[in-house]
Amino acid sequence: MQLIFIVWTLLSVHFKFYVLMLVQVNEILSHYPSNYKQSGIIPLLDLAQQQHGGWVPVAAMDAVSSTM
Repeated sequence: MQLIFIVWTLLSVHFKFYVLMLVQVNEILSHYPSNYKQSGIIPLLDLAQQQHGGWVPVAAMDAVSSTM
């Protein structure tokens, strides 16, 4: 159990969108006016989840929030 926690912690420390995902991030955010960019948070979290294999680590949440 402790090994699983260590691996989970290491995986959740670093997250960066892949270049292809960044293209999709920009495309998604282009659908929203500049004062409503935060409305794209759910689609961006979905991209992060797809990239990370079905779950969203805290580092990915931080990366998504920093793109807002």
